[in-house]
Amino acid sequence: MISMLGGVLESIQEFLVNITQVSPDILLYLFGGLELLFILSSVVRLIWCYEDRSMRAMKRINKYLKTNSKVNDDNLIEFHKKMKKLPRRIRDRWQLFMLEREGSPSRYMTIEYCVKRPLYNSAILMNQKQIAYATIILAVLGFLMGLSNMTAVGMGNSVAVVLLQSFIVPAIVAVLGSLYIMILHLRYTNVNHDFYDMFTTFVRNIDKATNTMPDYVDYELLFTKKEIERGIPVLREYLEKRAMEEQRLLEKAKREEVNHSPYDFSSLGVNGAQLIERAVNESEKFLINKIQTQNEITELEKQLHKSDVNMEEIERDANRKLQAIKENLERLDKAMSETTNRVEINYNRRQAEAEMDKKLLLEKTLKQC
Repeated sequence: MISMLGGVLESIQEFLVNITQVSPDILLYLFGGLELLFILSSVVRLIWCYEDRSMRAMKRINKYLKTNSKVNDDNLIEFHKKMKKLPRRIRDRWQLFMLEREGSPSRYMTIEYCVKRPLYNSAILMNQKQIAYATIILAVLGFLMGLSNMTAVGMGNSVAVVLLQSFIVPAIVAVLGSLYIMILHLRYTNVNHDFYDMFTTFVRNIDKATNTMPDYVDYELLFTKKEIERGIPVLREYLEKRAMEEQRLLEKAKREEVNHSPYDFSSLGVNGAQLIERAVNESEKFLINKIQTQNEITELEKQLHKSDVNMEEIERDANRKLQAIKENLERLDKAMSETTNRVEINYNRRQAEAEMDKKLLLEKTLKQC
């Protein structure tokens, strides 16, 4: 046992000695290649990150809804095929909306749940941390191995030269890692902004499109084959609720069922056929008037919803402009307080007065709305 342990220690010692004899070029290729390998694996993983998959799917849906602004029986299947391409997190909220049908889809697909929380734990941020840790480890190992190698082969060199040569590999690794981390940071900033804008447009389009959606949608349209095979909780809840609804409608139909008893009008001197014909005609008039009234009500509700959406857009736009005016006024006030040039002060004051006029006009417009 002791001899075996001694052999293992000798093997380790021989391995460490061989490592210190590796040339600087090989060390550079080795650690530079490892760093590039980590970066490449990060790039591949980020292709399928939540944000990119969401934006690709939402972009296709927004493009589709530009030409098909309403979802009805004619395009229901095609629309749900596109909705199935969304990531699981957003699709779950859509399925929950289809299950409950209370309010609009934006009540379920909120920015907090679908955007803010995923971005807080974004795959881009996780990859930044992983690349940073990998870069630090590779740089330290590269420095230690380079230092051992330089110490072994450069006994005649000064300490400063040995240290300088040992820092070459870590410096290159650090530069590669830092550049990639900077690129990830820029990408996260752009994705953050684009994701918010695209999701807002997506939800607004979905809210408008679902006004004409049929009350009942077959579960095979809502759920993928894998979800149906797994029997996910949302699907089970959907089927249970659908079964309860069908049972309720059946019981209601039984309660409201009317058993007509035959009646002979001859004793009253009234022609039964004429009476039935008159009743049918009056019923037809009533049903036609009812349908027309319902159509008018539906049209008015659509107009009201459209007005509400337009009002929200106007308020949102006005609030953005008011915020910009506020920032401009603060900037002009600061500029006037920091300068003593009367020409610049007068110029800034005129600009501030113009901004105040814009602010008053916007506030007046909001009040009128």
